[in-house]
Amino acid sequence: MFLVVWTTKVAEIVQSSYILDGELYEDHWIATDTYKEAEETFADLQKLDDVYSITICQPVKSTEAHFVMEEV
Repeated sequence: MFLVVWTTKVAEIVQSSYILDGELYEDHWIATDTYKEAEETFADLQKLDDVYSITICQPVKSTEAHFVMEEV
């Protein structure tokens, strides 16, 4: 499992938004089964103007052990 996590700039305050350096942001994430899917999602997000940052990561600890890599 891979997680794609991204932050967008938003124009108005919503429940999950926060202020950083005077700008409004909101965080998002999606789980993918393969690294290739994560890379494709990453590439699609890079094309959007309101995306501030994007990260691909993997769980290192979870109550769902099958989501965790054996060696980090």
